[in-house]
Amino acid sequence: MGLFSIGCLIENQQDRGRKIRIHKIVVDTGSELTWINYRHLEKIGIDAEKKDK
Repeated sequence: MGLFSIGCLIENQQDRGRKIRIHKIVVDTGSELTWINYRHLEKIGIDAEKKDK
């Protein structure tokens, strides 16, 4: 398991025209969850959701 950085493109699945490119994001190969800064998601119209288990 390890860490590395990569660029990525995140797209709003309900409005494919809204997307944002993040030039450097950390990937943890042992992680089960992905965390994206909420400011990036707000820019492309994705609202925050909280799901309790």
